[in-house]
Amino acid sequence: MTIYRYPYGSLEGLKDLTDRTGSELNAHASEFDSIVVRGVSGLLVGSPVALAIDKPLVIVRKPNEDCHDSREIVNAEALGTRYIFLDDFISSGTTLKACCEAIKDYAQEHKFVPPSRVASYLYENELAPRWVPIGNPAEAEWRALNTQPFLIGVSL
Repeated sequence: MTIYRYPYGSLEGLKDLTDRTGSELNAHASEFDSIVVRGVSGLLVGSPVALAIDKPLVIVRKPNEDCHDSREIVNAEALGTRYIFLDDFISSGTTLKACCEAIKDYAQEHKFVPPSRVASYLYENELAPRWVPIGNPAEAEWRALNTQPFLIGVSL
C-alpha cells in the first residue's frame, strides 16, 4: 500500500494530478475563499489548481527560502475569511502548523481578524478522503489510517 508517491516524474503525471485536484476542489469551491500552500514547492500543484478553479493562491514561504521576494506570505491580501491548506501529504504536521501560525501572526501584525482554515486537501493521500474538513468525522478515520501524528482537525 502506497501512502505517498512522487507524482512529478513527468508532465503527464503532474497534469493528471492537478486536473484531479482541481476537479475535486471545485466541488467544494463555495466552502473556501483561497488556497494556501507552503513554499515554492507548493506552487507546482497549487498554481494550476488555483487557476483552474478561479481561487487566489497564497504562498507561505519556508524559512531561508532563497528567492527575489522577501515577504513571508505572498498574496496575503487575498486570504479572505476561509482558506484551505493544500499539500501532498502530512506526516508530522509541522508544515501545516507553520502555515497556520504564519497567517495568524501576519493578521495580528496587520491588525485584521485571521481567516479560518476550513479544511486541508492532501492530493497524495490514497488511504482516505483527500478533502478533510475541520470537525468532520472523516478526520478520525483519516488519522486512524495513518501511522504518524497529524494535525488535520486541529484548529491552530
